[in-house]
Amino acid sequence: MTYLSFFGVIFFLSWLLITAKKLDTQRRQNVSLNDSIRYVNGANRYYLDLMEFKMKYSNSLVNKDEIKAYDISRDTAKSIPINIHSLITRSRQSLFLRYTEIGCNECSSLTIKKLKQLSQDHPELPIYVLTDFTNYDAYLQWRKLAEVNFPVFYVKKGEITFDEGCNEYSYLFLTDNREIAYDFFIPNSQMSGLLDYYLNNIYKQPAEHGFKN
Repeated sequence: MTYLSFFGVIFFLSWLLITAKKLDTQRRQNVSLNDSIRYVNGANRYYLDLMEFKMKYSNSLVNKDEIKAYDISRDTAKSIPINIHSLITRSRQSLFLRYTEIGCNECSSLTIKKLKQLSQDHPELPIYVLTDFTNYDAYLQWRKLAEVNFPVFYVKKGEITFDEGCNEYSYLFLTDNREIAYDFFIPNSQMSGLLDYYLNNIYKQPAEHGFKN
């Protein structure tokens, strides 16, 4: 009886071990499946938000409300405001990054890195950063950590019409010297390939916007 009980215990423990492994494998598969579903759902939301944003604001007039911009490229909190018109009309085309301090820091860091490379490849394209920082020390820390070397201007949140459609994210857009904004893009660090595609195709824009191929 004792002999049989011993083997019964061994069998029971083996069954428990096998069952536990099966349950752990199933749990891992469920976690992986749930992660995949969350990623797909997140990607779908991103694409929908991006398409809605682009369709709503592309070919819009940037400066219809005479936007005031404060040059904070240097280490000073005092600056005389200028009209953003003077930035846009300096060149046939310009690229703007509208950076919001409540957005995705990882996304903005990746974007700054990519913009630096773009600037090296195409130094003739002016690149401007429009921030909405409410705390100047926080801005200085961000600029230092991100190693921002583009002209930076403070524009109050909501001052630009496009902010309404992209309240929680930083975004990119192009302008021509007629002050028309087009080709909007919302960077996403999880989809860095799309940012590469966007920046690589900037110079393939339609001729009406004044781009040179």
